[in-house]
Amino acid sequence: DMIPVDIDFFERIEMTLSEPYSGLQYGAPDTWCDVGILTDQQAPQRGLPAGPYAPINRCFSFTTDAAIGAMQGIILGVPDTDAATTMQYKPFVRSATDILRSGFVINPQAKAVFNSQITAFRRELAPCFAQFYKWQSRNTDIFASLVMRRVMRERGLYTYFGPPAGFHNRSERDPRKDLEAEAWGMDNIVAFERCLNETDLHAGDSVAAHTGYLYDAVAGQTGIVSVDMLGAVFAFLDDMRTVL
Repeated sequence: DMIPVDIDFFERIEMTLSEPYSGLQYGAPDTWCDVGILTDQQAPQRGLPAGPYAPINRCFSFTTDAAIGAMQGIILGVPDTDAATTMQYKPFVRSATDILRSGFVINPQAKAVFNSQITAFRRELAPCFAQFYKWQSRNTDIFASLVMRRVMRERGLYTYFGPPAGFHNRSERDPRKDLEAEAWGMDNIVAFERCLNETDLHAGDSVAAHTGYLYDAVAGQTGIVSVDMLGAVFAFLDDMRTVL
């Protein structure tokens, strides 16, 4: 349901992930960022807690030679926003602001999420993006992005938002079911992110090892990850080790 609209769609993805980035950086340490305010019509990112968020007019800086680990392109058309926004405003994104069109990275010390639409990442980071819909439902890519950003921070890698763009042509769906699913995420995302942030990782470990350690910590300290889900995590990581 995603239609590329930039002629250099795949070339831009390859370039972004393979070349050092110098330019805008958004976000402040320990503050949540909402990239959805940089589209027209504005559409909050799905999965974020209630706030507060980094003020858009005071949280931009400049960074140089940043290595990009994960990136999300510009989503036009029907945004992947939260169900409450969908029900109230039925947003339709016609364009991106010049800031988003220029592209920027998120401060590694800031709190941010990305979803699985127009998303690409370095191959070695694949173990981080395990998604378990059975247990996390609509929140699965959001929580996976938090795990990936925690591992990326350990490796000095940045998250990028910007070109290329794609048009999201979603079919009709019942937002009430989405709202019910998102409630679990809103109840747990802050504790999940805090546990990831406070868990120390051992330098030199593999991405799979870091991912397993983080999920083990969340399961033991918060109860957000069930025993069954933890088993699925480690089964997925075993599979990843055979192909990476």
